Amino acid sequence: MTSTGVLPRHQQRQYLPGWKHSVSAAQLHKNLPSTTDSSSSDAQIQKQMQVLNQDFAQTGISYRLGGIDRTINPNWFDIVGTGSASQTQMKQALRRGGAADLNIYTVG
Repeated sequence: MTSTGVLPRHQQRQYLPGWKHSVSAAQLHKNLPSTTDSSSSDAQIQKQMQVLNQDFAQTGISYRLGGIDRTINPNWFDIVGTGSASQTQMKQALRRGGAADLNIYTVG
């Protein structure tokens, strides 16, 4: 890495999986995400990954979407807060991949 934090061109790019987890309280129709959650469409999530990769382009790290899951759990939806036991439980249940994998959670 150079003094500017940019990887030299000869160094190989590192690809890491990224996972998107969306938690909602209820689902109104079996084929649609709940209107009470913050679920994005698959196309919107793909676009978000493109923006993330553009922002990380100079670091030598790129993320590939490993998967999207939408979970219905009213308890997590209602009481998950920063640093709470419920948040830890939710993340332990939903997390995918290893320590280097990106997991993004949306609730609400």
